[in-house]
Amino acid sequence: MWTGIDCFRWWLDVVSQAELARVVKRARERSAKVRVTFKGLRYALVVDSYIKAEDSEGRRVEWSRAFGSLTPAEALTSLPLEGIEVSLPDGSLKLKDVKELLSWAL
Repeated sequence: MWTGIDCFRWWLDVVSQAELARVVKRARERSAKVRVTFKGLRYALVVDSYIKAEDSEGRRVEWSRAFGSLTPAEALTSLPLEGIEVSLPDGSLKLKDVKELLSWAL
């Protein structure tokens, strides 16, 4: 049964901090690197052992320079996605949206 808040969160595709923490945990467990790129931005949200911002050449960038005051969960929710790539030791996956990323993290 869906509660009112669940329906609202589903409608908005909101990502919670707990869900993002699951993605970080899964990336650590599988030695994975998750790279989320956004349309019109030159910086990516990257998850490996922690969450960070990187430029297109893979160099770490200060979070506030890349995403301003947005939290990682807000960036995933509010910015238009270009793509999500999960690099694993034995290959890589291309995911189409945040829902697929959260399913991968389960």
